[in-house]
Amino acid sequence: MFNCICGVVIISSESLSRTSYNTGKRYLSDSASNDDSIPPERNYSKPAANKKSTSLLNKPWAKNVRCIPNEFIRCPMFSVCQNKARSNYKNKTILESKPENQPTKINYTGRVLRQDDLDVFLELLHYARDKDISVMLEIKRSKLLNALGWPQKTHYYKKLDACLRRLLNANIDGFITRKNYDGVNEKYDFNFNLIESLECEHSSRLICYRLPIGLEVFYQSSCYTRIKIEHRRVLKSNIAKWMHLYHRSHQKNNKYAMSIETAMKICGSKAKSVKTFRQSLNKNLDCLKSFNIDLYIDKDSDRLKYK
Repeated sequence: MFNCICGVVIISSESLSRTSYNTGKRYLSDSASNDDSIPPERNYSKPAANKKSTSLLNKPWAKNVRCIPNEFIRCPMFSVCQNKARSNYKNKTILESKPENQPTKINYTGRVLRQDDLDVFLELLHYARDKDISVMLEIKRSKLLNALGWPQKTHYYKKLDACLRRLLNANIDGFITRKNYDGVNEKYDFNFNLIESLECEHSSRLICYRLPIGLEVFYQSSCYTRIKIEHRRVLKSNIAKWMHLYHRSHQKNNKYAMSIETAMKICGSKAKSVKTFRQSLNKNLDCLKSFNIDLYIDKDSDRLKYK
């Protein structure tokens, strides 16, 4: 699964394009198409019986829990924006840090993803938590809608299809650092789409998808965040959802308290000014108190701090 060159582990990935067997149309990760439908149904072959299975974790997380790699929620990969227009990015650097011996960089290509896309991605990860992610997985669209808490209505079926298509065409590449089996920090290069393959069988209303094998390394060294899904579902605003997930990925201390300007960048807000964003952020702090996330904006430093 990995090739090691000069101490750098390369995660193998498939082609970044998708080809429909029915039409031959290519679905590119940096496509600017406004068509958010998912690819037509097609038949797919099962992997060889002797192929090594790949799982996200050795021990699956609980049914009421959702898990996602820390890097995915500490950058504007899933923004809090709500306007209809979605920009297209090509090789945009969304995360770059250079701490000693632990460099990280993520470049993003694709249409802007938001919190509803993250909701869908969380459920796809959850469904795959106890399965082999190297093969195609099947789930009914109705079951996925139920898991999301969305009504089974035409609007939400279309919304689900649009989210799936954006995830299919969302490509990330770069490198992260994880401890290897000897406890030594090692650099891992990666390049994959958030969904590697996706098919829709309209007759049976099945969604068939495959996650990228490269996700496995992101879950190493316990570098992921766990949340209770019922907590996320009661939060109404995208900013509240982002703050809940972001602060769950950190320890509760003010040593590295985040400035409001930095929070605005990390969550992908398109607010007209830091002042406007600060007001919006402040309105959403109370709803997090019931989840033991008691934050306030320190006026002197203009940073988010725990009380």
